Amino acid sequence: MIEFQGGEPLLRFDIIKYIIGYAKKLNEHAGKVLEFSIVTNLNLMDREKMDYLIENDVSICTSLDGPPDLHNRNRPLILKTENSYGLVKKWIIDINEEYAKKGIKKRRVNALMTITRSSLSRWKEIVDEYVQLGVNDIFIRFLNNLGDARSTWGSINYSAEEFIEFWKRSMDYI
Repeated sequence: MIEFQGGEPLLRFDIIKYIIGYAKKLNEHAGKVLEFSIVTNLNLMDREKMDYLIENDVSICTSLDGPPDLHNRNRPLILKTENSYGLVKKWIIDINEEYAKKGIKKRRVNALMTITRSSLSRWKEIVDEYVQLGVNDIFIRFLNNLGDARSTWGSINYSAEEFIEFWKRSMDYI
């Protein structure tokens, strides 16, 4: 498994294409089971990239934190020309529709969620958002004090007990 993630991998799509091509070439002789995955915020996705990823059977995972206001609060775009939720929603739908058109049943866009203090009371809305967009899996995981979270930790963190209550409510609702 070769997974592209960290920062935003679509910033250097040329490198992704190079690595996929190189790995496939090496694998012609090695004969291994070779899989590719990308974790992207989908903000830089376009038709050409989507087609390439689907054509090369790359598993696509994105971030979806819930309804538009919650997602946009957690993941604001630097250039405010469009909201990040709108881009994520558009590409989840477009990619899944393309899978369906091509008869690819084993693939769906997966999503990961960042749970902040603002998420805790909105478990039902978050689950509903995943269902509405056709996302089959929901990864409910505790917030880590890493990366951008460090600078806002005081306003976004929560206790283990609050997380467990959020998790229980989400599971009961699902």
